[in-house]
Amino acid sequence: MTQQTSYEIYMGKAFAGLIADMRPREVDSKVWEDTTDGVFGIFVTRGTGDDQVVLPTADTDQMLGVVVAHQNIELDRGTTKIAIEATDSINVMREGNVYVATEDACVPGDQVFVRYASGAGGTQLGACRTDDPGSEAVAVDWEFDETAGAGEFAKIRKR
Repeated sequence: MTQQTSYEIYMGKAFAGLIADMRPREVDSKVWEDTTDGVFGIFVTRGTGDDQVVLPTADTDQMLGVVVAHQNIELDRGTTKIAIEATDSINVMREGNVYVATEDACVPGDQVFVRYASGAGGTQLGACRTDDPGSEAVAVDWEFDETAGAGEFAKIRKR
């Protein structure tokens, strides 16, 4: 059995996929269908079945919501990838407040854009940013609710 041998003096404010508060929210259970491993705090779109989700790959994809972190999948804070694998059960928040890692700097009220293609500023499909750097991201009905720098965690909420 492993034991914790060190402790952080300052805790980080959040991690990707963390539910931000106790306000009312809507979260659906879905099944990860994508062959690519997923991560917490990204947007997903409808898969083959009504209960399945995949990473977005086109600007016409219907974004269902954000993958919420949960205890069924081990959270490794030492890496940016959390292995959500095919057929894993996940939670998708379609309304509420949740933390995401932002690809660029944001301030409260900035529109959330979701990456559907790799390119300038990032490669993680479903990631959040404040603009479309060139036919790579699409606007969704969510907004940033905190100030954050590129690569930092920021709270987003449904408009």
